[in-house]
Amino acid sequence: MKKLKELLCWSVLLLLLLLFDTTRSSSQVSGWYSTEIAKVLGNRNKEDSLINWLRLNSASGSAYVSPYSFRSVIASNAAFPSFVERLSLRGIKVYVPYTTDAEVDAVLSYNARQSVGTRKIAGCVTEFETWTYDPNRDGKTDASEIIIADSIFKSLLLRNTYKLNLAGLESGVYTGWHDETLYPFIIKYADFLLIHSYRTAAQMNTPGDAFGYVCGKTDEQTTDRSRWGRLTKYASYAAQQMKVVRFSLLASCEPEYGYDYFATAKMNKQFKEYYEQFLVDWNRFASARMKNWLRPNGAYYFKDSYGKAARP
Repeated sequence: MKKLKELLCWSVLLLLLLLFDTTRSSSQVSGWYSTEIAKVLGNRNKEDSLINWLRLNSASGSAYVSPYSFRSVIASNAAFPSFVERLSLRGIKVYVPYTTDAEVDAVLSYNARQSVGTRKIAGCVTEFETWTYDPNRDGKTDASEIIIADSIFKSLLLRNTYKLNLAGLESGVYTGWHDETLYPFIIKYADFLLIHSYRTAAQMNTPGDAFGYVCGKTDEQTTDRSRWGRLTKYASYAAQQMKVVRFSLLASCEPEYGYDYFATAKMNKQFKEYYEQFLVDWNRFASARMKNWLRPNGAYYFKDSYGKAARP
């Protein structure tokens, strides 16, 4: 009986830990995709300018930056390790996007050459888009192509999550419109999610748009899962696996999307405002299951060159 009471006490404690602060989230910009890093490496003044801009536009706490051209340009640049270290000292971690094994292997090789932890890359994010995969190049996605795309994605994520986690790195997934059959697989192998939220300036300026687009419909009272939104489904699979997963909105500063929303001479929004708009609705409308198993973690933006143009 005593052991049973102890077990029940530990079970209650575990449940409290899982449910504690269920609306906890980061009111910040969580990261930037970067094409600027490759341009400034080796020029200390330009490096400092970029670091200061990233820090200024990532609010407080940790932030991430994901450089493109890592394997072809950045990994071999002698100035990169010290740049990573200076980012780290400002609370910014580096995560590299990838669509192939070779890109992850390049990250692992780079980290293995660094003797100082602050010069190492923190993780990778897969960008393989199953919903746009078109090997026949005919502008169509038929059933056979979907099967092939899903198979490639699963193999890619499985192999590289194993390699990354084994080396102490995180494995993230950029997710837009994956087939729902991939959702439980993504939850199992992803350490965090970037949820596609490319919206026009007018849409971004519409109250409720961010939550509506990212979460979709959240009617959990129906058994018709086609009426459930993306985050509703992810929360369902996270609950089944008893795994808490953090996510960030992935928005765009490109001219055809959010540029005018942020541009100083136009709508004059700070980068954190789009996420804060989402967060208000999240705290009001997200279901208990969503709040229990998913952790909002700011907005991630594509990309810093457009962001700097919009808000220098």
